[in-house]
Amino acid sequence: LLESIGNEVGMALQNAKLYSDAVEAADRDPVTGLYNHRAFHQRLDRQIKDSEAKQTPFTVVMMDLNNFKLFNDTYGHPVGDQILKRVADGIQVEFGEGNVLARYGGDEFIALMPSTTAQQALGIAESLRNRMLHEGFRRAEEERVIPITLSFGIATFPEDGACRHELLTSADTNLYAAKHTEEGIVQTSVCRRANRELKAEASFNVLDAMVTAVDNKDRYTRRHSEDVTEYALWIAEELGLPEDTLRVIRIGGLLHDVGKIGVPDEILRKPGRLTDEEYEILKGHPWLGSLIVSSIPGMEPIVDAVRCHHERWDGKGYPDGTACEDTPLLGRILAVADAVSAMTTNRPYRMGMP
Repeated sequence: LLESIGNEVGMALQNAKLYSDAVEAADRDPVTGLYNHRAFHQRLDRQIKDSEAKQTPFTVVMMDLNNFKLFNDTYGHPVGDQILKRVADGIQVEFGEGNVLARYGGDEFIALMPSTTAQQALGIAESLRNRMLHEGFRRAEEERVIPITLSFGIATFPEDGACRHELLTSADTNLYAAKHTEEGIVQTSVCRRANRELKAEASFNVLDAMVTAVDNKDRYTRRHSEDVTEYALWIAEELGLPEDTLRVIRIGGLLHDVGKIGVPDEILRKPGRLTDEEYEILKGHPWLGSLIVSSIPGMEPIVDAVRCHHERWDGKGYPDGTACEDTPLLGRILAVADAVSAMTTNRPYRMGMP
């Protein structure tokens, strides 16, 4: 009887272990050994419920391996798989235990970090980025090291999203933005959160789509617009301007270069100094921008900011050549912010000033 009971218990334990192994295998990516897409979503849902109950934050870091298709096309898929394993090993080392690490897609990885702020996640992302750049990947028969670069999008619960969809959308949006920056890492700033709220407005959305179109022609534009907005808001807050004016400045800063939609690509992308004729064409963008903005209902208050952001105190600016206080206040604020951003940003024809 005891032997029979022992056999039954042993069989039950063995089946339980086989089931547990099967579940674990189903949750794992076969190439990297990290969790797969489905398993990550299950754990993210549980984390949201847990954080809601305990009122604690957590952070999601979405990572993308840059130019992975080039690796596969150049070296073949077996080498591509080795590079994925190499990146997964780096992620496990840098993010450590206690975090949910997954291969989110073909060349995308994702980390869920409980009780972690965006700033803490930023430090880990920087460490992983530097590790991959330094170590790279080297095939056994070659001396040459293949550099590995990653882009990172960071989003934090609940500031960047109260549900799974919102949080992952924020992380993905930041990841896309990171691909167009030198640092390769983007988290949601206060300015970006405010911008996201503005995008719910139909009129703003139409103009923002135009800015995106300009950004596709000239990658400098989107980052520059966000920097100008942040600097202009600093100035406005220091001046003690009211909240409704701050809102106008926020919209005006984001849309101030919308007139570049009418500037030819070859002028926007030219790596050298513009000719006098090309410069005259470029100087038309504030006027065109004000014309576009003024035609959109509800956007009338930002016309001055858009039209006058290249005017100067000495009257030598454009398009109207107004001087001193003849230039509207919003235009003067945007002009200072625009100048600071332009001077401190790297451009194809010169390095940014310190």
